[in-house]
Amino acid sequence: SWYSCGATCTPEFVREFDLIIGNTNFIGFNDHLLELQQARRPDAKWVSLIEGCAIYYLEPEANRKKLLAGSDLVNVINRHTLEYFRALSGVRCEYIGIPYPAEQIRAKYARKNGKGVFLPPLLRRAQSSMLVALPFVKEHELELHGTDSSNPFQADIKLHAEMIQQDYYKLLSDEAWAFVDLDERYTWKRNVLDCAAIGLPCISTVNGGQAKHFFPHLEVRDAFSITEAADLLEELHKFPHFYREVSTVPMEKFAEYTHDFMRDKLLAAL
Repeated sequence: SWYSCGATCTPEFVREFDLIIGNTNFIGFNDHLLELQQARRPDAKWVSLIEGCAIYYLEPEANRKKLLAGSDLVNVINRHTLEYFRALSGVRCEYIGIPYPAEQIRAKYARKNGKGVFLPPLLRRAQSSMLVALPFVKEHELELHGTDSSNPFQADIKLHAEMIQQDYYKLLSDEAWAFVDLDERYTWKRNVLDCAAIGLPCISTVNGGQAKHFFPHLEVRDAFSITEAADLLEELHKFPHFYREVSTVPMEKFAEYTHDFMRDKLLAAL
């Protein structure tokens, strides 16, 4: 397989392949994707991958709709959005997602004895998470962590510069005790997946779609569920058996996220 974005992604390049997966998340790139889709070989299959937050797709955009309608398949990464994209595109849409290497991550980055409460890496989306975590951290003398280069809050948060994914896994493995992810977006929810793979409890929202599968006892209604999330964080601290129970995610839970499973599901849908 090949990855291309930008100047190297030409009609000539696209015509070399039997299967093209176009990531629709790049703002301003959909016009180019539409040109490439229309230039593909007649026997080639085109899959549109819905990435980023599905709410951004609510805004009418003619070329994006044409792009989805011209697809052989639309790969939806948030289970809540399947009905919407089926109606919008008029073509086959399936909730497939993106392969996730959980087994390799757990083998290399298993949770140690960190004491930090981590916030979503994009701190500009972390205010509700911070409102949950900061009072808890002050009471129990744990560390609060964020991973942006600048702190938008008037609060004592330990910051980490932008880093490659492997370094981020190591940071979570070494320093994290729990994760508070009250992100309102309808996304793939990588934070939940990362925590489940490493063995960290993650308090997250219903709209992500992943919390119910990996952390059903830590799922809250939405990004405004501050009291509910704060109570769960306190329970994790007060009851070690509850902490162990919710943070021990069996590897079998990741069966549908493996490369082979998703490849086969994608090809079957085509």
